[in-house]
Amino acid sequence: MDWHRAWQWFLHHIRRPAVMTGIFAFLWCLAWLDARVWFRFPTWFHSLFFLSAAPVCFLWVKHFRKK
Repeated sequence: MDWHRAWQWFLHHIRRPAVMTGIFAFLWCLAWLDARVWFRFPTWFHSLFFLSAAPVCFLWVKHFRKK
């Protein structure tokens, strides 16, 4: 795989809502795994991280209501 080309694509498209949501979803899944399996972070961290999904949902609703 051409990693340099993939990185250039990523940098070019990073500001798109779908790419940002995909990154957030990946991090959210890692936090969920930690909450269920690994137990490395404290409960307050999980609470804050899971609550941070609300603004992402709000931005998607706002994005689609404009159209």
